[in-house]
Amino acid sequence: MQTATLQTVHAESVLCIENLTTFHQYIRQTEQVDRYTGKQVDNGTRNTKHAIICTFGNPSPAVRRVLRLLPETTPIYLWSDLDYGGFNILSQLRRFVSEQIQPYLMDIDTLESNIPRARPLTTSDRTNLKRLLLRPELCDVHSVIEHLLKRGLKLEQEGVETF
Repeated sequence: MQTATLQTVHAESVLCIENLTTFHQYIRQTEQVDRYTGKQVDNGTRNTKHAIICTFGNPSPAVRRVLRLLPETTPIYLWSDLDYGGFNILSQLRRFVSEQIQPYLMDIDTLESNIPRARPLTTSDRTNLKRLLLRPELCDVHSVIEHLLKRGLKLEQEGVETF
């Protein structure tokens, strides 16, 4: 059995993107100012200061292992859907990788600025979102989850216009 070892990371942070289509769209963009850090970024090209990882939905044990190998000082962000699945992924990453993982474009402003592409919550969505409110590792995003419930909406990553 081979094991992975991380030799050197040449990135200021790591952004995990749930969806492959969004991942490809994101890395094609260049000369973009990051919304959260305010820094100029060159997404996915030779000069980038941020590593981008596609998680393909729930991060596999291998992806979680790679993330755990990062220096503790490397900020990790997750960009996922604004729905039960997306916040469940954030919960898993915080439990199995680091409590410090922060959401990226998973906030009220992102939902509100993309309302035309949002979809109604199902009964199952509502039940699952309410269960997420019981998870202590998600206390900092309770207001977002409560807003989704109040508005009765969810938003897939593909519905977020950032580019």
